[in-house]
Amino acid sequence: MSKKKNQRESRRPAAGKKNRGLQLAVYLMLLAVIGLFGRAAYSLGYEVFCQEPMTSEAEAREVEVIVQDGMSEYQIGRLLKSKGLIDSPLIFWVQEELSDYRGKIRSGQYVLTTAQTPDEMIAAMAAQPEEEEE
Repeated sequence: MSKKKNQRESRRPAAGKKNRGLQLAVYLMLLAVIGLFGRAAYSLGYEVFCQEPMTSEAEAREVEVIVQDGMSEYQIGRLLKSKGLIDSPLIFWVQEELSDYRGKIRSGQYVLTTAQTPDEMIAAMAAQPEEEEE
């Protein structure tokens, strides 16, 4: 009788093997998700901190931009994107939040170029207006 019982038990897959397979699948999926988030975080960091202008100095074009009173940094980013000065309003917003000029962009009319980095544009829009000489 014990021989028959042992044969039946050896034919049945062990519950532990099923659980180990499920655990392995969960760990692999978790690893894949962490990898995807890591890749996205790296891309975001690269775009924020390794700023590049849209064009070279030789191909630069001047663009007039009017920042209206009350515009948020994200809205300014959308305006700059529509003028071809930046790639992403979201990245511009993050760059402005991390810059020395956070919250200092002034309303007004600016002439920016496609050869400027976002930091240079932010600095130009945050600069104190020059007082006119009398």
